[in-house]
Amino acid sequence: MTAHIGSSDEKEDLKRAYVASKGSLPAILDHIPHATHEDEDRLVCAVNALISDGVLIGSTIWDTTSKDKTARNKRGKSAAKQAKEAEAAARQLGVWDEFYGSGKKGNRKGSDGKATGSGESSLQALILKRQQDRAGALDAMEEKYARMEAADKAKRQAKGKKRKSDVVSLAARSV
Repeated sequence: MTAHIGSSDEKEDLKRAYVASKGSLPAILDHIPHATHEDEDRLVCAVNALISDGVLIGSTIWDTTSKDKTARNKRGKSAAKQAKEAEAAARQLGVWDEFYGSGKKGNRKGSDGKATGSGESSLQALILKRQQDRAGALDAMEEKYARMEAADKAKRQAKGKKRKSDVVSLAARSV
């Protein structure tokens, strides 16, 4: 990761990302391997240098996104929130010490909070839990659309009955 920083590979990645994104800084950050909001200043300086050297052509999107402090702060807050969530998940799985603490492997836990024997089984439990969550979400979505379809069908049937009663009442009046 650190070998990539400042290398010719990173420079080429930066050029490709700039051209592909038409100069959008958030998109450039997504294209550059291992780039985070903390790398923004360095990457902005590198792109500005490439523009001033004539390697890249400046764009209004670049000018706007590279100077947008509100968006930069928002990306920073989002990254901090994701870091907290990752740390909480690490605590829940019993791997906090391994990744954030002493580096010592702890007692890993499955998604149910119970200790598991190996990292492989805890990963398997996590995958199964996510599959179940997705299946539940799909079931809920299917149920929602089934209700909407039933409501539409009921409206159409009620509208049809109303028309029939209108025709019957008109026929009765004309007799």
